[in-house]
Amino acid sequence: MRRKYLLVGIIALILFSCATSRRQDYIKMHPNTNQRIKEAILKGDILLGMTEEQVVASRGTPYKVNRTTGKYGVHEQWIMFFDKPSIFDPKSYTYAYIYFENGRVTSWQNY
Repeated sequence: MRRKYLLVGIIALILFSCATSRRQDYIKMHPNTNQRIKEAILKGDILLGMTEEQVVASRGTPYKVNRTTGKYGVHEQWIMFFDKPSIFDPKSYTYAYIYFENGRVTSWQNY
């Protein structure tokens, strides 16, 4: 039983370190990014007004993208899946819908 928990912990650590590296790499490559957005990326958060590239740096690539183009521009809905809620962070969620208008976050829903 302990072995199972140890294995789960090791896998979670590896996945977390990959996300941390992706986030830090983005910050290094974009030093002029707004400080508030830098902090959100490093924490894996999403903010209104973030670009698609910033969301990928913060949360990873979307599972699916639904795109609509109309006379007011391009609207996208990103569907993103995450790890199951963690015993270490009960507020974590399993998936999110992130909405973009013309390449900027306008809203999102966490589930």
